[in-house]
Amino acid sequence: MSTSPASPQKVWLLGGLRIEGATGPLRLPPGNLQTLFAYLILHPNTPHPRAHLAALLWPEADPTRAGRNLSNLLYRLNQLLGPTCDADTETLTLRTSSMWVDVHAFEQHLATHTLQQAVDLYQGDLLPALYDDWIIPLRERLRETYLTALLKLATLAESAAQPETALTHYRQLLTADPLREDATRGHMRCLALLGRFSDALAAFTALEHALQTEIGVQPGLETRLLADRLRNEWEVAQRVAAHPVPAPFVGRMTERARLLALLDRARAGQGGLALVLGEPGIGKTRLLEELAHAAGWRGWQIAWGHGDEFNLPAPYSPLAHALTESLPPVRWDQLTRLVPDISLSILATFLPDLPHPARPLTTVTPAQMHHALQNVLHGLQTISPHLLLLDDVQWADPRLWPVLDALRPALTHMSLLLVLSARHSELQAQPTAWDLLQTWDSAGVPILHLSGFNLGELQELSHPPLSAPQLEQLHRATGGNPLFALTLLKRPHAAPLHTPPSLAELALEQVAPLSAHAQYALQIAAVLGAEFDYSFWEAVLARENLPTASLPTLAGEIERAGFLYPARAGYRFAHDLLRSALYTHLPPHTRQHLHAQTLATLTHQAPARTLDLLYHARQANARPQIARYALQMGEQTLASFNPAAAVDYFTQALE
Repeated sequence: MSTSPASPQKVWLLGGLRIEGATGPLRLPPGNLQTLFAYLILHPNTPHPRAHLAALLWPEADPTRAGRNLSNLLYRLNQLLGPTCDADTETLTLRTSSMWVDVHAFEQHLATHTLQQAVDLYQGDLLPALYDDWIIPLRERLRETYLTALLKLATLAESAAQPETALTHYRQLLTADPLREDATRGHMRCLALLGRFSDALAAFTALEHALQTEIGVQPGLETRLLADRLRNEWEVAQRVAAHPVPAPFVGRMTERARLLALLDRARAGQGGLALVLGEPGIGKTRLLEELAHAAGWRGWQIAWGHGDEFNLPAPYSPLAHALTESLPPVRWDQLTRLVPDISLSILATFLPDLPHPARPLTTVTPAQMHHALQNVLHGLQTISPHLLLLDDVQWADPRLWPVLDALRPALTHMSLLLVLSARHSELQAQPTAWDLLQTWDSAGVPILHLSGFNLGELQELSHPPLSAPQLEQLHRATGGNPLFALTLLKRPHAAPLHTPPSLAELALEQVAPLSAHAQYALQIAAVLGAEFDYSFWEAVLARENLPTASLPTLAGEIERAGFLYPARAGYRFAHDLLRSALYTHLPPHTRQHLHAQTLATLTHQAPARTLDLLYHARQANARPQIARYALQMGEQTLASFNPAAAVDYFTQALE
């Protein structure tokens, strides 16, 4: 015994046929049954001649037979959906007064200008599984109406200065019609309004490629002119970003004054060493930058060296890095007239990028090495007063410490100031360095310990100013750490401060808004090093099948976010904490893979950088390359008169 079917209550036609009755979904088999129902519901409440419907469904059949087929089809339709049609011997009429139909609701929303509700109903083209001639014009009309509504919503939002909302509509429009130039132009304008010039130009490039591939034409003049204007505006923004207004220097007035006093003493020929200690993010590098700024307008020559948390330290780094920066070709030529050749020959044994004097060396003792460095530094300060800034010496080559101790007495008679910065806890874990620091402290070497900001100093960082309770909450959350505080202040106001994440988590949170490709490029950069060559970065991206032509825009996006800044031949991370967070957050297999890609790149482009090759070979667990480069490093350090280090490398080669 059969039950009476439920009549349709809701019908969806946009994106595919779906019917819902009072008791649940109703199903119509595909074929002429769906076609008949679709035609009737799209032309409702109108009598349709049976002869017309029969010819529509069976155009090649005999009219009598087609009429019988239609009667059978109508019987099946009534069996499945109930008596939804009014039928007589001549006509059929589908009544929809008790039905909700998405197409009709869509058109009603358009008529009443409730455009958002209309586009929300459009879940796809009209009955895409039907290919009958009669439905195609209707499908195209509805599709074009939908696209027009989206464009209207997008332009209204753009005119109302709501680029994020407009961007959503333009993206919907381009998903439906990727070749639509008016939508692409709107998409580009909104991205530019949001400061995302690289993404805007990438959208133009995507359109350009799609048009050429699909129909063999280039974008229209209006679109090309817009791309040119945005490109010019981006270049201006980049030039401005390359020379930003320095952030105001907050706090550390006592420490700054003390370092400036040391600078003045050194200018008078009473130089020396100084050390700045503090936790990560406490402002050590910022204090050194302020000192460098003050020294610059005073006429000092300034050079930086940076420790690297992950890479193997080069001999005597980061002093070696600072000396390399201090010795461009013209300065080297000057030193050849001021410094004995033997001292320059010794210096060149651990600074391979410098010109090597012709005089051969047979052996070098530590005393000779120290004396050579004294001669070179004396020559530099004879030409001009020099400030050497060695940042993050907790990651220095261990051989640096006895060298600095040997240089310390001579520096007191030079116009040269050597300022080091280090993380207190990590330096304390190195017995040799820590014992030496205590000796220096007893001898009167200035050691500045940076602590957290007080409430007044934190208020100077806050724009707009915080209330007293907010300020106390920020101080409790950060301990006065300025980097921590600044990062928290950049978060949305709703973000709680009483349970703050770690600095590493905050760093990763700041990276999240970057585009996916920019994030991956930044992860590759973290593997390359704290400072890295642009050409190597580009080559590793190519090995990862990312278009190298996109790297300038990706680099610009990353620069604007403040994560990298140009340095020498490439880029440097704005803060070691950011690089460390990115590097350690990488899954181990991804990290190993990227080290392998970097190793392959260096092997091809920089085969003489043995120490870097060894480091990446070790991180990639490439055992044959580890043995090869450890052996080469052993031979190099032995030639540089460092037998202890050579033994370490030879041991690695044998393991």
